[in-house]
Amino acid sequence: MRDTRFMGVLDAVLEAGAGLYDDPADRAWVGLPDDWPPRGRGLPIGALTSQLFAAQVVLNELDHVVKRQLKVPGYVRYVDDLFLFGRGRGELRRWRAAVVAWVREERDLRVKHPSARILSCAGHLDALGYRITRTDRRALGKVKRRMQARIREAATRRPGQAPQVALEQSLASSIGVMLF
Repeated sequence: MRDTRFMGVLDAVLEAGAGLYDDPADRAWVGLPDDWPPRGRGLPIGALTSQLFAAQVVLNELDHVVKRQLKVPGYVRYVDDLFLFGRGRGELRRWRAAVVAWVREERDLRVKHPSARILSCAGHLDALGYRITRTDRRALGKVKRRMQARIREAATRRPGQAPQVALEQSLASSIGVMLF
């Protein structure tokens, strides 16, 4: 990347996170396992920034590798969740190995689930908060529980708490997700 100002911002963000997860008490407090992320890894940034960073900077080239070099006919990536669709388990295993190797060699990163399951499209896929089949998609239990919690929060709201408009917008968003 040639934009030196942007690279300077990235360097500052990465340097700010040095040692962030090194304290075992901090790791326990946020619920991190002892071996993930590896020491010296992990970004000290919030959801929107990390999505932009992961999707647009770190993995953009991987999209091109998957489509142009591996020639995967069906490929979906949402931030750092990848879904590859092919004709047989053998080719899916080869593609998975190639993706894991590329991420390690080109980005010096570790894939969290390098032996991710290979599923048949005849069954279902639980991903991105949904159970997806060939003919249907339904919100998973965690999405439903989150929405129920928002409804309870709205019903028990007392004066001085979050504005009603914010709760209504949150509920509208949840309903939109459920109906998608």
